[in-house]
Amino acid sequence: MFVNPALLPEWDGQELTGFPVTGFEEQLAVFCAGWQSTITRNPRKKSDFKLLKDVDEIWAFACRKPGNGWRIFGRFVDKDLFVSLTAHSRNDLADFENYTALAKAAGELWDKLLPDCTPLRAASNAAYMTNAWDFDEG
Repeated sequence: MFVNPALLPEWDGQELTGFPVTGFEEQLAVFCAGWQSTITRNPRKKSDFKLLKDVDEIWAFACRKPGNGWRIFGRFVDKDLFVSLTAHSRNDLADFENYTALAKAAGELWDKLLPDCTPLRAASNAAYMTNAWDFDEG
């Protein structure tokens, strides 16, 4: 996983935003180790990674512990390679409009930080992660 350098002070606990969060760190370690994470495109299903509707190839990496947890918006550049762009407390995302606006802002940030990089686009969730439990199959 690549991380937008602007997120590092927050994730390291240098800023008073609620990090570090043990549940998030555990979930991140599972993904980075290549262990099984969950994935879906269905807005009604809860998973570790979810492709968001009405936003160009933005995925939410959802950490639900503690409480409502955090959502990390980003894109895959290759199989198993997720770029974390922005992080938001789920409570701060509030309603669908705000959630969508912040997800779209992550896409705009991608364009600024990685203007020559095309995100991975695929019809199958298997193209994004090697060891994923795909909630859309079966």
